[in-house]
Amino acid sequence: MDLSEIIYYTVTAVALAIWVYRDALTSQRNQWLWGTGVLLNSTFFFPLYFWTRPPEFYWRCPQCDRTNRAWTRQCPRCEAVVPAIDMESRLYGFWTEADAVSIFLLTQATTLFVAFMVGVELAPNGEGIQDASKLWLVQMITVNVMLALSFYCITVRYRRAVQDIGLRTENWLRWMPLGLLAGLALVFIQNGITTIFAWAGSLFHFDLSGQLEREMATQQLGWPTSFHDPLLLVVLFVAGILVPLGEEILVRGIAYRAARARFGPGTGMIIISLVFAFLHQSPAFFPGLFVIGLALNYLYERTNSLLPSIFAHASINITAILVKVSVQ
Repeated sequence: MDLSEIIYYTVTAVALAIWVYRDALTSQRNQWLWGTGVLLNSTFFFPLYFWTRPPEFYWRCPQCDRTNRAWTRQCPRCEAVVPAIDMESRLYGFWTEADAVSIFLLTQATTLFVAFMVGVELAPNGEGIQDASKLWLVQMITVNVMLALSFYCITVRYRRAVQDIGLRTENWLRWMPLGLLAGLALVFIQNGITTIFAWAGSLFHFDLSGQLEREMATQQLGWPTSFHDPLLLVVLFVAGILVPLGEEILVRGIAYRAARARFGPGTGMIIISLVFAFLHQSPAFFPGLFVIGLALNYLYERTNSLLPSIFAHASINITAILVKVSVQ
């Protein structure tokens, strides 16, 4: 584990521990116990803290459309009363940023567990990667776990429909070309931003170009060696379809909607874009990833549909895959 990884995990653990400590103060739970637990093992204790607490449910009045808390069956505005037999089917909740973080942490734990079971060492420099097919098996299982946890959070824990996050199939023929073209444009924009920052870093004698080369070399590990490599189909399916679907549902559908509800669309876009770039653990590509995050958030906000951002994300990943294979 190098210095950048140590800083990444330390900052993350401290931030999550402070988050849980402050929340425990208001929810009358043992703040020192939970805060210390998250600091020592955030992957286990952070989801445990938030997902063992029952969510608060609401219901929408059929008469005046007012949102009411679940503890009453009478609407305070129009005084309409919902029959007890119908109350259960009307209840729903609102997820928060903590749910998105919990899903991410559990997904990361799954990655480490599956990698250990199949014998893949997830070292940042690629050492230990002898069978690329095992690496992509780990990725496939990880993304499916992310999808399962996301759907559980939306449909089971908070009793919402996937349509509530914009995952709808109507107008997909309209959103597909928009998303694919936006993704291609973002590839060129990201490359331009990365080049500019590398040049700016050289003016201050900061070896960003060297960092960029090292990260690009690391990203080549585990990829198909040619267009005739059978592994290419697996990579296109996992990185080009599953990953965009899973990440957009989690980042845009769950995390951004929670941040927008708390901070508003503008601030929510910036926060989630920063988190999106930070979680990729790629300092050299951070500015470009931040811009991509902003663009995908904007697409989602303007269209109120996940399909454009999913197609754009897929376009970015597939383009990156084809470029990497072509230069092998």
